[in-house]
Amino acid sequence: MQGLDLDDIIFGGSVLKKLLEVLQNANQNLVEVEIESFLARVAATEMLLEQKGVTEAEIKSFIFENQDEVNQHVNSLALTLTADIVSKNE
Repeated sequence: MQGLDLDDIIFGGSVLKKLLEVLQNANQNLVEVEIESFLARVAATEMLLEQKGVTEAEIKSFIFENQDEVNQHVNSLALTLTADIVSKNE
């Protein structure tokens, strides 16, 4: 098992690859609804950040300085979106 990480062992690949697989194979109407919902949350988050005066440069700096935590959160969001689609697609 050398060279495999936890994502490979659990998901047969990365969490993002599994999400892409689910997006391609699930009911496309359901995928559209879930992506619209996700993007609405992202849009609201961006709008709140703008209202608070957070700049794009600050966001990029935060990502650079907190790469591991950001990557973990990306994986968490991808896993949640995957689970939402799979559970509703059955």
